[in-house]
Amino acid sequence: MTTSRYRLKIGPQEIVLYMGETLVGRSEECNLCLDDERLSRIHAKLIATDSQIGVVDMGSRNGTYVNDTRIRNPVQLYDGDQIRVGQTVMTVHVSGRAARSSRSTGRTLGGATLVDMSPTEGEESDVLYRVLKLGRLEEAEKLLKARVANLVRADPPLSVDHVLSQNVQNSMVAMADKSMDARWIHRLFKLHVTCGWLMTEELQKRVEQLIRAIGRSGGDGVGSYLSHWATRGQGLSDTQKSNLARLKELASRDSKLWPDS
Repeated sequence: MTTSRYRLKIGPQEIVLYMGETLVGRSEECNLCLDDERLSRIHAKLIATDSQIGVVDMGSRNGTYVNDTRIRNPVQLYDGDQIRVGQTVMTVHVSGRAARSSRSTGRTLGGATLVDMSPTEGEESDVLYRVLKLGRLEEAEKLLKARVANLVRADPPLSVDHVLSQNVQNSMVAMADKSMDARWIHRLFKLHVTCGWLMTEELQKRVEQLIRAIGRSGGDGVGSYLSHWATRGQGLSDTQKSNLARLKELASRDSKLWPDS
């Protein structure tokens, strides 16, 4: 087994962190379940890759702090950084080429590098999909909203086919399918407008099937998306224009698709 370069020290205890994501909180669903009444059930997530380790707050009530600064975006961690969740303080230890002191980087937490939150071993290893599969929609919604928020904050913006972008888009479709909540379709189209994305043909077909199955689009997201591309259609291919026309025809076919508009 490959030795991990990442470790967490909590008091006298030292925990080895392997590649992928580690959820921290009070829930037994978390990889690192802590007995701390000030923690949320799913409080924070650590993401370790070959080149970096980072932490993101999962919308916790009491916040996640790195070196006594509350974080709002995913933050890259360095050797010696301290993470505080609830009343628990964890010190990060990094060995090998990633072991740089945060004090020497001159970084600011507000401008930290976006950490890739996508699962490293495919859908089956992703805690969001596991929670969805178990029907725990409230927990899944919290995880997904955090991913959407972090994706929107990415600077520079990620492309529509980036692995993180695809993870979020597929997760939103899965959430809409599992919950039959049309608001996730609305949010998906709004995300595309915010990020300036044109929906891929494969994803649009899945979304069209969902709209037909649910019977509504959940809001004005489809209309906003179509309006956005109506003024930017000069550079589109014939196939892309055809996809937009098909979506427009579907949206206008039945007034039931627009109850929230």
